[in-house]
Amino acid sequence: MTVDGFFEPVAMTVKNETVTGSWADVATGQDPTPVTQDVFGLWLDHGAQPSDATYAYVVRPGVNQGQAVAYAQHLPVRVLANTTSLQGVRHDGLGISQLLFYSPGTAEVRKGVTLAVDQPCMVILDESGSGAPVITVSAPQKPGVTVAVTLTRSGKVTRRTATLPDGDRQGAGVTLGATANNVALRRPVLTSSEQDTSVGAHFLTDGNPRTRWGSAPSDGEWAMVDLLTPQFADAVTLHWDTAYAQTYAVQVSPDGETWRTVHSTTAGTGGTRTLALTPQPVRFVRLDLTERHAGRGFALRGLEVHAAPDLARGKPATASSTRVAELAPANATDGQDNTRWGSDYSDPQWLSIDLGATTAIGTVKLHWETASAKSYRLQVSDDGSDWTDVHSTTSGPGGVETIPVSADARYVRMYGTQRNTQYGYSLFSFEVYGR
Repeated sequence: MTVDGFFEPVAMTVKNETVTGSWADVATGQDPTPVTQDVFGLWLDHGAQPSDATYAYVVRPGVNQGQAVAYAQHLPVRVLANTTSLQGVRHDGLGISQLLFYSPGTAEVRKGVTLAVDQPCMVILDESGSGAPVITVSAPQKPGVTVAVTLTRSGKVTRRTATLPDGDRQGAGVTLGATANNVALRRPVLTSSEQDTSVGAHFLTDGNPRTRWGSAPSDGEWAMVDLLTPQFADAVTLHWDTAYAQTYAVQVSPDGETWRTVHSTTAGTGGTRTLALTPQPVRFVRLDLTERHAGRGFALRGLEVHAAPDLARGKPATASSTRVAELAPANATDGQDNTRWGSDYSDPQWLSIDLGATTAIGTVKLHWETASAKSYRLQVSDDGSDWTDVHSTTSGPGGVETIPVSADARYVRMYGTQRNTQYGYSLFSFEVYGR
């Protein structure tokens, strides 16, 4: 059949039939029992080996046939480019452009406005508000890359750079002008209520100061952010709208069930509040909103969770041995999850970090490769020669170990005395956090 109202007429195939098959045909290890179900299918036939073929369509869920036809006849989205080097669309009504650069280049998003990048990346340009545009950049295929963005509007040139995250945040977007170490950015949010979809829960962590979450007009509301993985945090920032909380608490949890209050007040003043925390691993952050300042619901323009700095990142590392050159000690402090230090296959072995100055240490985090330590000691030193034990174990589990300590020292050392495997000792990372 031919569907009109897309960017161009498109030949599509539609089927509604009874099909028999098993999940084992789809994925290895699944149930091989045959299943018979009615299946609806809709697809574009690109041929066996298409070359230089293009297509463009809009997915519009949750509408009936009449609404879909009306939308197709007056598409608010236009294609800016659809080539091998750049794909881009813009919704002029919303003032939002989305661009996928396969190579460095420049896109004209509307008359008098261009956006250029020096690295392959994805960009969202939000001009929906009356203030400065909001630019969000991501590059899932290039962790840790720094992207230079140049925006030209009516002759005015704005240049910004964004260093994109790696590790467990690889692929996450960075909103230019937003707090760089905000580990809550774009993370999932659950709330007790939403006033309506224009002030939905997801706006709480979108990094855009123009959007907001708004609750129902009642006391006793809450909002919870899931950071997806435990993150060392040392502060939470709340960007209140005018409908702020007079009485509220900030709580943290490792599992979303057991909560600990890290800040509470009965005299909230709204505005932007940054609340310092003792550096600690956090997975969930919840706002328990007890009493409103105004008659409307609670409203927040943003919630940020700030990552505590890893004091060992980039610092000199030395070791008792290195199995091969590519398993150098410096790999444990380079901030990369795909590099590691590896020792010789013998006991004892050690890895030492020089923090550069006497430092108040509160936590050490060891991310082991399979070749981990069964018995080891954490030691500190002021001079790198005389060592004091601050932690010891004879049943090290491997994996990621987060160890609370309390010491003031310049040097920190893992001293391994018994391995969990026949191989050496191997660490993806050796992280140190303050207190």
